[in-house]
Amino acid sequence: MKRLFAVALTVLLLLAMPLNLSVFAATNTYKMDELGLEVSFPSDFTVITEDISSSDPIFDRLGITKDALISKFKLGNIYLNAIPNNSSTEEIVVTMTDGVFDNLSVFSDGTLKTLASSLTKEYENYGITVTKYDIYQHSQAKFIRIYFTDTANSAYGLQYYTNYGAKAMNFTMRSYDGPISSSQEQTIKTVVDSIRYNTDPPSTEPPEQTNSFEYLDKDTGVKFTVPDNWPEKELSKDRDYIDVKFASTEEEGLVIMYGSTDLWSQMSASDKVGYSRSDFDNSQFTTSDMEEYFAVGTGKVSKVTYNGVEYFVTTQSATQEMYGTEFTVEMTRVVRFKNGWLYEFQFGGTSTHKLYSDFESVLKSVQYPTVSDVGGVGSTNNTTSNNTNDNTDDSSGIIAVVVLLVIVAIIVVVVIVSRKKNQSEPANYTPIYNTPTPEPPSKPEPVIYCTKCGQALPLDSDFCHKCGTKVFEEDNTQ
Repeated sequence: MKRLFAVALTVLLLLAMPLNLSVFAATNTYKMDELGLEVSFPSDFTVITEDISSSDPIFDRLGITKDALISKFKLGNIYLNAIPNNSSTEEIVVTMTDGVFDNLSVFSDGTLKTLASSLTKEYENYGITVTKYDIYQHSQAKFIRIYFTDTANSAYGLQYYTNYGAKAMNFTMRSYDGPISSSQEQTIKTVVDSIRYNTDPPSTEPPEQTNSFEYLDKDTGVKFTVPDNWPEKELSKDRDYIDVKFASTEEEGLVIMYGSTDLWSQMSASDKVGYSRSDFDNSQFTTSDMEEYFAVGTGKVSKVTYNGVEYFVTTQSATQEMYGTEFTVEMTRVVRFKNGWLYEFQFGGTSTHKLYSDFESVLKSVQYPTVSDVGGVGSTNNTTSNNTNDNTDDSSGIIAVVVLLVIVAIIVVVVIVSRKKNQSEPANYTPIYNTPTPEPPSKPEPVIYCTKCGQALPLDSDFCHKCGTKVFEEDNTQ
């Protein structure tokens, strides 16, 4: 079991086991030392914790002893369970285990949404469908708020998940009488809002402030302006098709990447027949071709224009393993073909991201060289910026994940070009390099025929090999 989801999976097991437990509470506020907090419940709720008296009448009502009930709690990492006094169709469950992170508050909302997206996939493995998730800001902590359906147990839930003080905690409302109602939603929110942690949340350093600068691709002469607060970071290893990475100082893990590749030099001589380098540009491809290039579905590729330059653009889901598990990331890829070169820009998010405008500002600033300026084959790119950071972590933060799909895509491009060339040739045309050399017809070998059975025989035959008759070749030579 992957460590990141130890808490979540424990809770999932808990969610699969309806508790339907209740006990009369003396007060509304509960101090939970092991969780490092206190929390309050509405007065019309009844609550059970480990501190309840073993002689409480509730155990007669439930038909179970305190020891047996607390044993069930410990198996499920349950620290508190509460239900309304007048209903058994809903309950609130509080659980806690060791956390993977010290505190979720140190992560950006974008990073937490990525984590939430990955959690949903784990939920699905247990037959629980996540219908919605978002990030909730408590006065001291950040929570991932998850709406789910547990079909196997005819239950619906709203879960608040956080890590605080290296403890992973879940506060979950479960409904056994239909989807979570607005009243139930408000109840669990009130409970979460009442939480008071014993320690203050960690302080966060103000984000680094950096100035905009011009990046130069020395292989191609392409230049563009990198906006404020996007310093260059070193790639963790050399990339054949991605040249540079810029990391946001405003949102942990968010990156912009750029790369250029001389596709013309990678094409075979036969693939180049009928083309020149300057022919190789966006006009050679349709959006359908680019759906094949990006490996996305129909309608997932569109064209956009920045500063008079046309690009193909798509959004893709990508995965990368971090913190011992796979995270799913939505990324934007923008591509242009020009003079035999492929230019690609990547953004670690979608067009709805609050910093997508920074990415667009990069695209609007790109200056491409004239055709005569670009023709060589390069393998390394350099920058004129002095903002290079020595941080070599290519995967810091959950969404510093831009999966480099370009290697396979380049192969696809060459295949597409080759296919288009073959399709454009006349049906009766065969390339000279594929034309077989014809063989001259051979002269038929003379034969004679048996006068008795008519069998064709070699000219030098003395007897028919079929019937044994003596051959008289002067009479039957053909």
